[in-house]
This record gives sequence, C-alpha cells and structure tokens, in this order.
Amino acid sequence: MRGFTVGFNKKNHRGEAYSNYVINKLPSNWGQTKGGIKRVKMKDFNAQRKKVVGPKGEIMYNNQEKKIAEFLHKNNLRYKYEPVIKLESRCYIPDFVIGKNIIERCGYGDWNIYWSNIIRKLKQFEKYKIGKVFILVPSRNFNLAIKKLQKLNNLIILKEEEI
Repeated sequence: MRGFTVGFNKKNHRGEAYSNYVINKLPSNWGQTKGGIKRVKMKDFNAQRKKVVGPKGEIMYNNQEKKIAEFLHKNNLRYKYEPVIKLESRCYIPDFVIGKNIIERCGYGDWNIYWSNIIRKLKQFEKYKIGKVFILVPSRNFNLAIKKLQKLNNLIILKEEEI
C-alpha cells in the first residue's frame, strides 16, 4: 500500500482530468436520479448505520473501515473518505480515494446483488481510467472476491488483515 501516487493528473478516455469527477457532495436531485423515495430512505438508513469515528473525525460504517483509515493516516497517506465521484450521469461513492487511486472494502460474502454493484462500479472506474483500485476483503471472502472479480483489470485484491 505504500506505492500510492498522489494527485489527480491522470486523464480519462475523453482527455478530461480525473479531478473533474470528484464532486464531494451529492447532487440536489440525488433522490430522484437514483430511485426516488427509495433512494432517499436508503441514504437515511445508511446514515443511521454509521457509528464509528475515524482518525480525522469522519463517521464510518464499521471498525474495518476505521482500521483502514488509521493505517492510511499513520502512513501519512492523504485520503478522502467516501467522496462522491460523478461519471456520466451516475454518482459513485468509493470507500477511500488517495490521489487517483481507490480503495474499496468489500466485506460481504456471497451476496449476488452486492457483487453485481461492485462489478458495475469497478467497470466504470476502469472505463474512465481511474488509477489503481485496491479491493480489501476479509480472509474468509478472499477466494470469492478473486472468483467474482477475475475478469476485471487494473485492480489489486488484498486481505484486509494484511494491512
């Protein structure tokens, strides 16, 4: 993890700088664009689930995300926690962004909808040539993650216990 490149210098397939995509806040029509009232309720539900405080005071979902943030902070890696990235008409929220690189913590097991969403998100990151993507999974899910993500490029899958 020490090899992260800091900076949004990379360009996407249209020649646009990656930094143009990080908007850090949800669009005002987020509820309408992502499923109306269902999406608004999900956003509220997710906000209630966040209960752990990270090293920079950010509110996180669980202790595993906190451990990742503590590792990054301890190693002086400047990160953004859950920034909103707009690609085309969709918004994506990766767990961490360091420079042009993304860290996704994938803690769920064999839940097809979850993995389908992760794969769709990773394909968009690949399409827009957004840095390296680091996938952190619990050891128990490592082989599953390898199997589910084997067709994707530009990502590194690690066991979260190794950091």
